[in-house]
Amino acid sequence: MLGILLFAWSAQAAENASATVSVYADDNEVTVVSPTARGSGALGPVELDATAGVDVVSAASVDIVSAASPRGFRETRFHAAVDARWAPVAGTGLTAGYALSHEPDFLTNGFSVGATRDVFDRLVTLGLAYAFGWSRIGRVGDPIFEAFRQTHQLEASWSHVLSPTVVLDLAYGLTLVGGYQANPYRFVRLYFPGEALQGTGIAERTPDFRARQSGTVRVRARLTPALFSAAEYTFYADSWGMLAHTASARASFSFTPAWTLVGEARGHTQTGVSFYRKRYETLPEAPSLRTAEKEFGPMWTALGSLHLDWTPEVTWGENFRVGLGADFLHMRYLEHPLLTNRNAVIGMLDASWEY
Repeated sequence: MLGILLFAWSAQAAENASATVSVYADDNEVTVVSPTARGSGALGPVELDATAGVDVVSAASVDIVSAASPRGFRETRFHAAVDARWAPVAGTGLTAGYALSHEPDFLTNGFSVGATRDVFDRLVTLGLAYAFGWSRIGRVGDPIFEAFRQTHQLEASWSHVLSPTVVLDLAYGLTLVGGYQANPYRFVRLYFPGEALQGTGIAERTPDFRARQSGTVRVRARLTPALFSAAEYTFYADSWGMLAHTASARASFSFTPAWTLVGEARGHTQTGVSFYRKRYETLPEAPSLRTAEKEFGPMWTALGSLHLDWTPEVTWGENFRVGLGADFLHMRYLEHPLLTNRNAVIGMLDASWEY
């Protein structure tokens, strides 16, 4: 993270540095502490953003203990990204990026490119973006196990200024994933029909290909000079048989020049993938596809959040900001045999400084 801040400082036209610490904790013995640093600057006509962070994870949840490890796990994950933006001519923007994520048993590299163009007297902005990801999956303690996955993502967007205070956004996304998509630690219990005793554990197996599609409608509006709002709906469908709906509403109110309160509510509901079963009663045969992943089954979630930003006037910099917030999340798993729900709190403290 220090390297990211040094990158921003060394850029000839460095502008911004920020740091964030978030803590996730739920009632199922999962805790994640995530410090993140970000720096931005300019090298000639190109604007650069760099981010690096660490996730320190401790998990001993009932579904992990039952399906994977008797002791849960603890690990540290590192992620970093660099993004570049360039406007070669007025009304046109080009972007490129690279992202890296590393865990003890997982490594992924991602590359992205995109372009935007203003049309119709800049009332409409068209966007097109493509991202490619390559991942290597391993298993701690097993030097022989090795698997790979590739991801292709394409997104097309349309943003329309409907009035001086209202903007409509439309987006379509297509994701194609090929390769290993199961969890190398997860085992699925198989039972003889009608028997209640614990059955035989067998490694999880999912299809090697998954096509995901999503469509999003978003409306952003300035209701008053101090009140901004946004409402969004996303429909999701994939080749594994999952259908999902997500709706959210967000409002930002500046009650003084230095203080801003942001609130958000979000709901999500989904069906399970076609091969998900609460209980696999197939012995002595094993189904060709099987999973114990709770988020592959039918579920719904509800999230509410409040964030408070403070932007005081300072003499040693510009736009110094401190933010404090909390998210409250409830997840309901409708057909998981061991875990029916999860409640989580995500606390966040962040600060940014432009100079």
